[in-house]
Amino acid sequence: MGTGYTRNDSTNNIANGNVINASDLDGEFDAIQTAFSTSGHTHDGTAAEGGAISIVGPAQEFRADGSAWYPKTDATYDLGKAAASFDVAYVESINLAGTAITASASELNKLDGVTASTTEINYIDGVTSNIQTQLNNKQAADSNIVSDANYVRTDQNFTNADHTKLNSIETSATADQTASEIRTLVESATDSNVFTDADHTKLNGIEASATADQTKADIEGLGIDVPATNLTGTIPAARLSTATTQAESDDSTKIATTAYVVDKITTLIGGAPSTLNDLNELAAAINDDANYNTTLTTALATKLPLAGGTMTGDVLYGDNVKAKFGATNSLEIYHDGSNKYIQDTGSGSLFIRGSDLVLEDEGGNDYITMSDTGTGGTVTLKHNASTKLATTSTGASVTGSLAVSDAATTRTNLDVDQAGSALAFAIALG
Repeated sequence: MGTGYTRNDSTNNIANGNVINASDLDGEFDAIQTAFSTSGHTHDGTAAEGGAISIVGPAQEFRADGSAWYPKTDATYDLGKAAASFDVAYVESINLAGTAITASASELNKLDGVTASTTEINYIDGVTSNIQTQLNNKQAADSNIVSDANYVRTDQNFTNADHTKLNSIETSATADQTASEIRTLVESATDSNVFTDADHTKLNGIEASATADQTKADIEGLGIDVPATNLTGTIPAARLSTATTQAESDDSTKIATTAYVVDKITTLIGGAPSTLNDLNELAAAINDDANYNTTLTTALATKLPLAGGTMTGDVLYGDNVKAKFGATNSLEIYHDGSNKYIQDTGSGSLFIRGSDLVLEDEGGNDYITMSDTGTGGTVTLKHNASTKLATTSTGASVTGSLAVSDAATTRTNLDVDQAGSALAFAIALG
C-alpha cells in the first residue's frame, strides 16, 4: 500500500466506545492523504497491499488480469469520447477487428505530415487489394480517346449511325458561317422557297423564344390585357362559371364571387336568428318606425331608473301584490282583497319612527298619539277622541275610572308597589 503513515490519534480517542471529535477524524484523514499523495495506492495481491483489483466500473464494465486490460463484452465500449479524447497513444502494435496491421514504421511514416481531409482519406474506403495493381488493370489512355473537357458523353457507345451523321457533314464545315453564306446555300438549293426580306420582317415581329406549340397555360401566362373596346359580343356562360374567391376581408376592386358575397352577408348578419336576419324583418320588429331612436328615447324618459328617481304618479298594487323590502324580503306591505297588512317575517324588531306618531281610525279620528320631545315623549290612548290614558314624566295619568279584573272574579284589592314597598288598598265594591 505505498508508504505507511503514523497514526495521528495519540490520545486514543478513536477507539471502541469513545466519543470521536471532528478534530480527531480531520487529523487522521490528513495523515492518510499525505501517505497517498506520496506514492499513491496499489493492490498487487501481496499480504501488505491486499488482493489485486480485477473488475472495475459502475457496472463492472472493465476487467484486468496479469497480461491484459479489456472490456466485459466484445466491441461494446469506446476508448475516449468525441469531447473527451486522449492526447497521444503509445502502442507497440495495432490489431483492428482481429486483423493485425503489419505495416512497418517506415511505411507508416510515409503518411507523416499528410494534411489529407477526412473526405480524402475516405477515398480508400472499400479498396480491397494493392492500389497499383488495380490501376494497372484499367484501360490505358491513348490518342483515340476524347479528352476535350467540353465533351459530354450521353451515350455509352459511338454507333455506326453516329458515324453516318458525321460523314454527312461537308469538309471544312464551321460553326461561324455568315448570314450571306447561309442565304446563298438556301437560295441555291432546290425547292428552297427563297427566304426574302419580307419573310425576315415577319420573323422580326415574333417575340423572342416564341414557339408554334404554346399551350393554353403558356398563352394565359402572358397576362395579355385586352382593351374594353375590343370586348364585344356575348361571353359564354361556361367562361363565367367560376372565379377566384377573395378573402372576405379583401375590400379591393377584384371580382366578387357568389361565395365572397355570401361570406360578407354572413358577417353582416353575425349569427342573428332567422326571423331577424334581413332588413324587412328588422323594420317590422321596430314597427316600420323611421324615427325609432327618437320614439325609444321618449319612451325611456317616462320610466323610473333602477338607480331611483322621483315618481310623478300613483304606484298601484293589485290584490296580493306585495311591496317587499330587505335582502330577504322580510318586510311586506300588501292587500289581500279583504284586509291590509304590514308584515314583518324576519328577525329583529319592527321600528316605526317619527317626531309625532298618530294612529287614526278610518274617519280620521286619532286614538293613539305619541309626541316626541327628543328622548321619547308622551303617549296617549283615546276613546271616542277623548284621552283616557297618558304617560307622564313620573308615570301615567288615567282620566276616568280604572277597572281591573280577570276572567273569573273582580279583584277587591289593588296592589301598588312604591319604591319596593307593597301597599294594599281596600276598594269598596258598589
